[in-house]
Amino acid sequence: MGRLITTARTGDTVTVQIPVGGYDSPYTVATGGVAFDPLTAGTTTVTGSIPGFDPTPTGGTRPVTISAPGITVSARTVGTGLQRVADASLGASNHGGVDVVITSGDPSMVLIAPDQNTVGDDSLVVTLPNGQTYFTYYLQALEGVADTGVASVPVTVSAPGFTTGSATHTLRRPVPVTVSAPGFTTGSATHTLRRPAFDINGIPTTTTTLSDSAPFYVRVGYQQPGYNFLWETQAVRAGAQPLTVTVWNVTPGVGRLITTVRTGDTVTVQIPVGGYDSPYSVATGGAAFDPLTAGTTTVTGSIPGFDPTPDGGSRNVTISAPGITVSAATVGSGLQRGASLSLGASNHGGVNVTIRSTNPAVAQVAPDATTPGTDSIVVSVPNGNTYVPFYVQGMEGQTGSPQFIVRANGFTDGSTVMTVLQPAVDIASLPSSVSLSSGADSIPFNARVGYELPSYSGLWEVQDVRAGGTPLTVTLTSSAAGVASLLTSVQTGATVTVQIAVGAYRSPTTVATGGAAFKPLAEGASTVTASIPGFITNTNGIRTVTVNP
Repeated sequence: MGRLITTARTGDTVTVQIPVGGYDSPYTVATGGVAFDPLTAGTTTVTGSIPGFDPTPTGGTRPVTISAPGITVSARTVGTGLQRVADASLGASNHGGVDVVITSGDPSMVLIAPDQNTVGDDSLVVTLPNGQTYFTYYLQALEGVADTGVASVPVTVSAPGFTTGSATHTLRRPVPVTVSAPGFTTGSATHTLRRPAFDINGIPTTTTTLSDSAPFYVRVGYQQPGYNFLWETQAVRAGAQPLTVTVWNVTPGVGRLITTVRTGDTVTVQIPVGGYDSPYSVATGGAAFDPLTAGTTTVTGSIPGFDPTPDGGSRNVTISAPGITVSAATVGSGLQRGASLSLGASNHGGVNVTIRSTNPAVAQVAPDATTPGTDSIVVSVPNGNTYVPFYVQGMEGQTGSPQFIVRANGFTDGSTVMTVLQPAVDIASLPSSVSLSSGADSIPFNARVGYELPSYSGLWEVQDVRAGGTPLTVTLTSSAAGVASLLTSVQTGATVTVQIAVGAYRSPTTVATGGAAFKPLAEGASTVTASIPGFITNTNGIRTVTVNP
């Protein structure tokens, strides 16, 4: 059952010493102590004696029960016709090297293989070197096993010197799979065989008639009872044939399916041995869904002997024409600003886009900043482009919110509201104070135009005078002619005029180029005001300048 070991002797009887001054024998064999070495399963007693000493009732002898170590076997689930890895572990590592035997009790249902590329057999021998306890193997479920319910199948694993390990494998009928090794008690597990299932992935739920075709793929594995999706994907078993998946488009004309060898409503793809899904692209042997016209269709598939999952075995697709997104803009009357639109798809083959104002008396549309506006324009957009810039022009003396409608073949109409507000004018580059002693002769400044929001006291945005309009005449007035006068290249006095050209948002910035300047004359304060007929003069269009000594 066991034996005793010291440095001097190994056997059923040995001696050790307790030194003078000590109360116990050494703790290790190397320092002069003793060890118990278990040999075989059973029960024995280790006892001792010292002349003149009594053994204690509870510790003078020690009973020892020796058992073989066990084997722990994992439980796994596999779909029929598929394979997956399983594993087990010996209960001790100092076995000296051992051959572990894994056996299928019913090879007509389950084969055992050393790896994913080897065709399985009814049993497998795995050689473990001393010190190793963990090992793996592959379960390969054969095709066509009837789905007749679930039953426990013992799978045992044993090795010399170990108690048997076990795990519970679940099959539709009992299929014992044992794992054994000399010196170990046999281990077992229950593996579950499930009817295989598949799903389809990569097809969008919504797409457009001009969207690119969508590659998709089919996966295989198994479902857990009560769940509507693949619980685990698993590869086609080694030794089987590649799986042929038939996929079809339910509503002809709404969409079509594409592979390298066929385009139509029904195509086939394959899942190779050792793989769990079909190729991801048409170029590598997969398939794609190509939307054609607006409507709804379903893409579904079939594999002989496989069930489609409720959540993924078929995919519903809604196809609509792509839309057009139009940016809204606010513009001052008599002014212009850029706007843009975006087509909802780029592969339109080249398309003419019509942009129309529903009220051209208030706002017109132009293709660029230099072309007078009209009620509508047509912009040619090359294939691959989606972005289209254009200009909104507010008509002089008008305010309102006309709608702009955008149309293009193959797209649903886009629209937005353009807002035309009363324009405003302000003054820029005029300081709040100047000094006579600084020697400054005159200070150039300019007038700007744009629009302001009702809750904002300054120009919200500067904007150019619209193409097709007329230059704006700005009247500039100094309230105290004795304190400061205004001057241009042709005028000097309390009141002068400057112009803002078509395509510009401000008057010239120097006198030499047609602008205006503030000329301080004496100590005091003067208020400079800018005005344009029909324009709001905002708070920044009235500037008070203090002239210091």
